[in-house]
Amino acid sequence: MGLHYVPKLYLRGFANRDERLWAFDRAARRCFWSTIDNVAQQSKFYSDELEQIFCSEVETPAAPVFRAIRERDGIDSNGKEIIARYLAAQLKRVPAGKQRYHEIFPAVATEMLSGVSSRIDSLVEENPSLVEIGKRRKAEVDELLERYARDPPNAIWYDTIGPKYLDTIADAIRTMNWRFFCIKDNSQFLTSDNPVFFFSGLGLGGADSQLSFPVVHDIVMCADRRFGSDLQFFEASSQLVKEVNRRTISVASRFVYARDNEPWVAPFSFKDHTRLKSIR
Repeated sequence: MGLHYVPKLYLRGFANRDERLWAFDRAARRCFWSTIDNVAQQSKFYSDELEQIFCSEVETPAAPVFRAIRERDGIDSNGKEIIARYLAAQLKRVPAGKQRYHEIFPAVATEMLSGVSSRIDSLVEENPSLVEIGKRRKAEVDELLERYARDPPNAIWYDTIGPKYLDTIADAIRTMNWRFFCIKDNSQFLTSDNPVFFFSGLGLGGADSQLSFPVVHDIVMCADRRFGSDLQFFEASSQLVKEVNRRTISVASRFVYARDNEPWVAPFSFKDHTRLKSIR
């Protein structure tokens, strides 16, 4: 069994009492009945040490806060800070987070190593006898750039997703206005292998930024920067349930998860949802 990039604590909110749920594979367009042990995990996805850090510093503090939300007890500012940190980690530790790292790292490496090349040029200019050594060293820099572009090192990704790098994202989420919407009928919120949604073009810190996160199969947290009551519970309309589920599916890397395999779930999960709406 691999390491869970979506924690089992969270997945239990979308499973039955036997800790089983439905998984919808968007790539293969098939669904299957599984246990939370066997979904949202991958062997050697990140280091065992990092898994333990996530468990002790992110997941364990969040457990009682999740319980309070799921029981509709509400949370205070301290609980909000804990969940904001949890969501920041969740954005980074999933396959979609790793993909973002692979996409941006070549540019980061180019900027970093260009400084090395400039330093080599300066040394050669100061001491022309080093010109051949300088050529060899610059060739090594070019080789490193090519290698990093082809296969960014996991060790650097491990470092950038650790809890010590979560503060900026967590602060952006914490300072938003949070509302919890609860389902009163037999519908359900879905979740996925990338359960935290935000509009990537708007980011998290802008005036129009929005975020949604299904907390459990019948509660979702929606956050924005509008003025209003923070950390309050409301009844979810059918339109809101549908839009949240569209958001969740739209950012799934591959898998969508549901507690119940209702007739609408599979076709809805396999559909591409590109025209998303704001939730107000």
